[in-house]
Amino acid sequence: MNNYPRNNNFNPTFYPYTKRISRYRKLVKDTYQSRNLSEVILKFGMNGVEVEELQKILVSLNYLKGKPDGYFGKSTEKAVLNFQKDSNQVMDGIVGPITWTYLEKTQNEEIPVNEPTIKEGDSNLFVTSLQMKLNALGYLKEEPDSVFGSSTERAVREFQRANNLMVDGIVGPDTWRIINHKYSELDSPVPVIIEPMLEGTSGENVETLQKNLSSLGYYEGNITGSFDIPTGNSVQRFQSDNGLLSTGIVNQKTWESIAEKLEENNRSEINYQKNNNLDRQKKVLSRPTIRLGDSGNDVADLQRYLKELTYFDGTIDSQFGSETNRAVRSFQNTNNLLVDGIVGRNTWSALVNLYSPLAICLPDDSDRYIGVVIDAGHGGEDPGAVSQGVSEKNYNLMISQYMAERFSELGIPYSLTRDSDETLTNTERVARIKRPFGDVSNAIVISNHINAGGGEGAEIIYPIRSNETLSRNILTEIGNAGQKTRTYYQKTLPNDPTSDYYYIMRDTDRLQTLIVEYAFLDNINDLTRLQNNWESYAEATVKAVAEYMGYPYTQEDLNGLVYTVVAGDSLWAIAKKFGTTVENIKRLNNLSSNNLSIGQKLIISGSQTPEPEPTPTSIHTVVAGDTLYSIARRYNTTVSELRRLNNLSSDILSIGQNLVITETNSSVTPELPIIYIVKVGDTLWSIANNFDVTVDTIKKANNLTSSNLSIGQELLISKESIIPSLPAENIIYTVKQGDTLWSLAQKYNTTVNKIKNVNNLSNNSLSIGQSLIIPDGLDNLNVYTVTSGDTLWNIASRFGTTVVEIRKLNNLNNNLLNIGQQLKIPII
Repeated sequence: MNNYPRNNNFNPTFYPYTKRISRYRKLVKDTYQSRNLSEVILKFGMNGVEVEELQKILVSLNYLKGKPDGYFGKSTEKAVLNFQKDSNQVMDGIVGPITWTYLEKTQNEEIPVNEPTIKEGDSNLFVTSLQMKLNALGYLKEEPDSVFGSSTERAVREFQRANNLMVDGIVGPDTWRIINHKYSELDSPVPVIIEPMLEGTSGENVETLQKNLSSLGYYEGNITGSFDIPTGNSVQRFQSDNGLLSTGIVNQKTWESIAEKLEENNRSEINYQKNNNLDRQKKVLSRPTIRLGDSGNDVADLQRYLKELTYFDGTIDSQFGSETNRAVRSFQNTNNLLVDGIVGRNTWSALVNLYSPLAICLPDDSDRYIGVVIDAGHGGEDPGAVSQGVSEKNYNLMISQYMAERFSELGIPYSLTRDSDETLTNTERVARIKRPFGDVSNAIVISNHINAGGGEGAEIIYPIRSNETLSRNILTEIGNAGQKTRTYYQKTLPNDPTSDYYYIMRDTDRLQTLIVEYAFLDNINDLTRLQNNWESYAEATVKAVAEYMGYPYTQEDLNGLVYTVVAGDSLWAIAKKFGTTVENIKRLNNLSSNNLSIGQKLIISGSQTPEPEPTPTSIHTVVAGDTLYSIARRYNTTVSELRRLNNLSSDILSIGQNLVITETNSSVTPELPIIYIVKVGDTLWSIANNFDVTVDTIKKANNLTSSNLSIGQELLISKESIIPSLPAENIIYTVKQGDTLWSLAQKYNTTVNKIKNVNNLSNNSLSIGQSLIIPDGLDNLNVYTVTSGDTLWNIASRFGTTVVEIRKLNNLNNNLLNIGQQLKIPII
């Protein structure tokens, strides 16, 4: 056996290693037994008994694992650095008098802590730090909220019990010390000292050794985890090449030298990639901008790039034709570039950096944005900011409901975290945010809020994992809508710059989560602008999000459909998209040529001049967007009447079709006065609702000076006071993508239960193409007479509806009201 090492180029000291070292260590240790360790300075690369003693202490304090070997290598240095960090020393990795003193103190008295003692009921940043660390260690499930509540105390007790501390739920020095140490271990894995490896040993470390030597080009055998002859030869070659004693034994120094070489190779590879990218960038900078109609070598290169990335399957002919243009636009859309078909610096850069057989980017739907989650901040018992009698939660909900309706109209999948005045815990809100699309990077979360604190204008917070583009676009659009703007920014925890400040961003790990603050409630100018223009601000956010996601953006205008021109549009393409003609678009928009500009707004349907009041019998020409229901509402008639007059067998209409219209007489047949006897529970408001009259009308008819009633009292409900209800009519609706029972109920002024009942639905699930009977909810109306001091917002709040619904029902184009004006109010 003793000849084996010599015959295989092994050093003869291979086998007697353990006994010789043991005898040597005992002799040296006895010699230095009386020496004061605090006088010894130890650092990386040193050997000796003092290093071994240091390692023993570090092992006893759980900063180092394995058997001390007397060599101050990388593992020992990392352990020293971690200890110095925990004991608030200068982190230099050198063990001098101060570090020795702290090591001794740690063994005997423990290191002092900087945090104060905290307990249940406390609320401060130290509580936040505690909760964050307990959360990371798996003891606390709730999100840090800076309040030391019962759940935090339970987590503390569980931690104390698991770590053999006094279980009292109070975080004092002992508990802080162990928590801090355990938490630091999460960020800095405890270094491991390996046992010497030689021929005959086996295990995970040997397997790792073989893999590392293979990566460095020294080992070509199979990864077996057994230290055999080829492994020993590989070790010797490595040691010889790197200035180590060529023993074939893998001690700590050899182990760490192999690790250092791997790190050097990784750094070299990274630098190579950087330099390679710089070379590519230089090539990009030298490229000309090319577009439809160009030709030449650069066009051929473009086609090759697009073909390799599977966007282009035509012939590489050096001609920038329509097929190449389509491929460029598809590539730009997939990679969040400006979709203009022009190959400039940004598009060249994306193409060059993606061009690789290992980085083929398919234009798959999975790369595109899949939906929007709309979060109405606060709610229920949490009003949010409150000022001037206005609660933030109400505006958050109105804005969110408006956005939901608009996203539905634009065909963008969406979900609401709440659609009523509901209290949500942080956990439930995050769960609802993640539920519809998952915690994915290609879905967007818009959390709507109103600010407070003395500022003025809109601002947006976005997470540290995202870029500023969407935030900037939204703030720009809100500014275009007339609101003052502040800034868009990121905010992190005070004691952890790697974590977002707001839980809604921290707990949505990948989603693009934005907090949009539209105004400051405690600024009277801001509040006034918000009350008058909140719909415009919400629309601005919708526009920015839709365009960011790549969806065509359109908006209903008083004159019809308004379309915003995007790159690549032509009048012919727009006319084809909306089922109209180029001549009609040019006429509606007073265009003298076919030239368009990006961002230009075009009216697609309707008329630019007020149409004459419909006569009792008239002809209506169908335009894009018309339905029998919308036409019936416009002319105050019914869908059934339209079908009868025009011999229609279905509700399908075609653009340009002429319909005969007979306007229904809005007056009612005179009726005898009604005498109503008041019963238990009656109020003037409920009686007025039952008879479709106003409270004021009843009071005037009965000479009432107050709203007090008595049981058995007779009330005159005069024929003059009766307000006719609108005719009820069912609608047949075909479900499209993004529809929900709630959105349909909101759209047609009815309720989810009514839709479910009339269609015999047992749940809220819908399928695309499904036909639904929609009961007309317009027969369930209050009629309210505007008085001094009324606003649309306080009327909506009083009747439990929204400003959007009131304006829609009454065809209002602004928020201005007149005293005595009568408004139709939906009964909720």
